[in-house]
Amino acid sequence: MRQETTANHPAPTARALGYGLATGLLFAGLALIAAFPAHASRTWMIVAGVSMFVAAIVLYSYLGASQTNRKKAWARALEANAPSPTRLDEDPAAAARFGLYSGAVWISAIVVFVILSITVGFAWSWLAFVGALLLQMILVAGLVFPTDGSESETGVARS
Repeated sequence: MRQETTANHPAPTARALGYGLATGLLFAGLALIAAFPAHASRTWMIVAGVSMFVAAIVLYSYLGASQTNRKKAWARALEANAPSPTRLDEDPAAAARFGLYSGAVWISAIVVFVILSITVGFAWSWLAFVGALLLQMILVAGLVFPTDGSESETGVARS
């Protein structure tokens, strides 16, 4: 664990020891669980085995969730070549408008679905969601591909 890759990106000693401890707990727990049927009168074996197994999973989960790649060369190269921000990243007001429009489309679709389900039945009410999907795609198209030179249908200024 002290050398994670061939490019020699060593794990810190504490993290490497954590992975070693988790692996030891996992195998010891599995060994006790596997040995329990032969020694069914020794309930401590199953309790200890399951406890070790759960502790190993918790430790692996913590180590995996707290892993960072910020110092590795390949992660720095990806960050350097990251795509430029989108129009929604550059204009928070446009992003908010787009979110509000999207919310209005889907809330309306739910209301129309309920009303149509009560009045004409389920056979036709699901078409409200098809209409909402079409409207959502028009909103996205207006955001990504504005029709004129200044603003799109969603009110996002062209960059």
